[in-house]
Amino acid sequence: RLERAELLNHLTEAMQQLDQRRLQILVLYYHQQLTMKQIANVLDITESRVSQLHASALFSLSLKLEQWKDGGF
Repeated sequence: RLERAELLNHLTEAMQQLDQRRLQILVLYYHQQLTMKQIANVLDITESRVSQLHASALFSLSLKLEQWKDGGF
């Protein structure tokens, strides 16, 4: 439980470091459960751009969590 709580804390910190648009996409996709197409309509960008920003956000979070795991966070 402690390890899971620690992971969630680090994930929250990493998410707070994302720019507003990438964070908004993650919230809309994972919390509001909107599709990429719906997010594109909300943000008035292309579905392709939503996909790119989503992938970029996940990659950024992955790097930050990997750094934490390796003791450098």
